[in-house]
Amino acid sequence: MRLTISITSALLCVLALALAGCGGPQTPPPKTGGDVAKPTGGGGGGGGDPVATPAPPPVPAREVSEDAKGDFAKAVKKYEAARKGGNLKGSCADLASAFGRIFDSHPKIPEAKLNEGVLWEACGDAAKAEQAYNAVLSKHPNYGPALNNLGVLYFTRGNVDQAQSYFKKAADLKDSSGYANLAVFQRNQALSNPGLVAEAINNIHRALAVDSFNIEAYGTLALVLYDHAKTRSQLEMARLICVQATKVDDKYSPVYNLLGLILLRMQRVTPALAEFRKAASLNPNFLEAHMNIGAVTLSFRDYKSAEESFAKVLTLNPEKKTKVEALVGLGVAYRGQKKFAEAMKKYEEAKALDPANVDIVYNMGILLQDYTFDAAVPAKGIATLQQAAGLLQTYASSGKNSEKVK
Repeated sequence: MRLTISITSALLCVLALALAGCGGPQTPPPKTGGDVAKPTGGGGGGGGDPVATPAPPPVPAREVSEDAKGDFAKAVKKYEAARKGGNLKGSCADLASAFGRIFDSHPKIPEAKLNEGVLWEACGDAAKAEQAYNAVLSKHPNYGPALNNLGVLYFTRGNVDQAQSYFKKAADLKDSSGYANLAVFQRNQALSNPGLVAEAINNIHRALAVDSFNIEAYGTLALVLYDHAKTRSQLEMARLICVQATKVDDKYSPVYNLLGLILLRMQRVTPALAEFRKAASLNPNFLEAHMNIGAVTLSFRDYKSAEESFAKVLTLNPEKKTKVEALVGLGVAYRGQKKFAEAMKKYEEAKALDPANVDIVYNMGILLQDYTFDAAVPAKGIATLQQAAGLLQTYASSGKNSEKVK
């Protein structure tokens, strides 16, 4: 089954300028991947008892002119109107430039330039986003949200060491997202090195000490408990953390996906499916949720629902491994609806991507042997059985002893 807790960018700042910086709940970009979130690096944050972690020191109030506040408020109002009107992407350049101009005129407002970068990033222009974040740091070198967001950009490009360096710098400045993203790194490492679990949890606590509404920190905490749960009571604790997270932000889809996985391990399959569907309804492009819906509905023999889920995954440009899994799942869903030619076509597409995958060969053999054999035409039937026997022999020769249809 699939899960995602994402490396996250700081949210576009819409807070009052009297506040010192940009905080609050954050909206992560969806991430693909399998059983671990993407990063593979490690390290970060200091040790110690998370309960004893001191609160961040108070930041002196800034002197911001009324003109600056008014300009910022107008840009935020324009952003909100575009977002509510569904025209955010069409307004990217205009909105980003508006925040950039505010920073040019009022350089004491790093939030304005951060917002420019967040908008460029959300609209797919990572190069301009990076320029904006670097421009913030040229005048405010200790601005944690910009350091964190640069880390996200480097992480997205696959440079996990550089990403981790930025997250560490952000965390050293008591940035909640920096702590949370370090915890994701450590969580992934802890899957093979349980000794890192404590430090991951420490950084989660630090993230929440700085920002008690950091939804990603809640999600990562539940995920760490889920990873290492050995008893039902430990799973129940992870479940309750997810429930608490939904009270902090009831629109954060990865928590519902994780909640579904926890419920599956508790053998509560129907409620788990409801959570996966909730995740997909909140984010229609949430690949992992659609994969989970497909897997569960296949087990229910709800082949039409499984078809819809796996077909949706294939529209989301999945990585190769996921694409193969979705193609095979779609083939099984077609087979269950007696669409045998369509099923074989999907198996063949999967095999073309991964020729060494004997599970695909097995499914092809079963389809030929049990579903397309035609005894009414002996010559054709014999040829079909011979083809099926060859495929199943290939599977048997691989040394696998499980006849599990994927």
